Amino acid sequence: MTFPRLPHGRSLTRLAVIVAGVALVFSCARGKVPPRSLKTIMERADRDAAEITKTLERIEQIPDALSLEEATQEEIMRRRAAIATHQRLLKRKHELHPKTYEETMFSLATLLFEDSMLQYAASMKAYEQHYERYKKGETSRPPEAPRPDYQAAREVYHTFLQTFPSSPHRAEAMYNIAYSYDEEGDLEQAVPLYHEVIRTAPEEKFATEAYMRLAEYYFETNEFTKALQHYEKVVARGDSPFYEKALFKIGWSHYAQEHFTEAKSAFAHLLELFGPGSGKKQGDLYKESLEIMAKSFSETGGVAPLEKFLEDHGHPAYGLSLFIQLGNLYKETSRYHDAIDTYVRILSRYPVAPEAPAVEQSLIECLVTEHRNERHWSPGMAPVLHGTKQTLIQRSAPKWTITSRLSLRSASSFTMVRQGRQELRINSPKQLSSTGRI
Repeated sequence: MTFPRLPHGRSLTRLAVIVAGVALVFSCARGKVPPRSLKTIMERADRDAAEITKTLERIEQIPDALSLEEATQEEIMRRRAAIATHQRLLKRKHELHPKTYEETMFSLATLLFEDSMLQYAASMKAYEQHYERYKKGETSRPPEAPRPDYQAAREVYHTFLQTFPSSPHRAEAMYNIAYSYDEEGDLEQAVPLYHEVIRTAPEEKFATEAYMRLAEYYFETNEFTKALQHYEKVVARGDSPFYEKALFKIGWSHYAQEHFTEAKSAFAHLLELFGPGSGKKQGDLYKESLEIMAKSFSETGGVAPLEKFLEDHGHPAYGLSLFIQLGNLYKETSRYHDAIDTYVRILSRYPVAPEAPAVEQSLIECLVTEHRNERHWSPGMAPVLHGTKQTLIQRSAPKWTITSRLSLRSASSFTMVRQGRQELRINSPKQLSSTGRI
């Protein structure tokens, strides 16, 4: 149950200020200088934080795929030095202002937490490199997969929560403890803590991710009703890094329970958000939504219900992609009769779409596999395959590699479809839409 995560609420500038502030307080304590107020410390730290901020920004810009070894030694040493400074300072906690003590302890826990994340990323990168060498036969033994270890950070967080039970950082500390158990695979410890974050801090930004992680837990344990409740909470909270995935999983949860109508509705929402013309990048979830939605229609009546669905939804931009996905699904599962019917309907609805030649090719392959020629065409196929102008039959055919396996009359019909589409482009440009429909 892993997905990318960055610590919340710890902007680079703020972290730099705290690091600089801790260094300043430590110098005061070491020099027997009475500790200053938090306001004075932070004002001084603001002026001294620029260099640390630049360094941390460089760390932040390192791509996820890079390991610690690929960062500069200076950047690594600064993070480790900051941890060491915090640890030394906390040994002299009685010399600190209470608020400074609170911020210092929380900052140390967060630094240790982030360090564990980076260490695990570095170990995984090394593991992947060693495993590639093993697959190539360059080593005789497979490498051992690394495991994340957040114990050091967790201990400081627990101490922090015991010492400052009413701290404004309480929700973040609890969430990070839960996250650490989750990443280590100890869900028995993680799940109750996620629930506690939601119960005690439902409006905090950490609650959205807690809802998402609980939803993933219930999804993976096949508790789809509970999973749905939590995914819906994520979606209801609006835009977040988890919005698209939560919407996708709502569809999946309904599909897993054979709630096909609800599943189609959820997937349709996602397809509308990321479909053609949305201006948004179509990722893997978009493609998977098309696949599962097509599978839903294949199990609930096929192309006829799909046509009605698209009509009821105002002929959305993703319609052609969904049609093609359904046709290809039928073809891949050897349901050639259904595939042929679907491809014919596509060519009837979208005769001049850029995807039409590929659809024609798939249709021809299905006809050949089924050993069909014009004698076996259904009444609905003839208008699409013959077109409206018989004179086009005499025009030269494109050189399909599969044409030789068809009868001459079938090949002529496909030639007519191709030539008819070209004539439509030339003579009726105002009839065309951006989706290729006329």
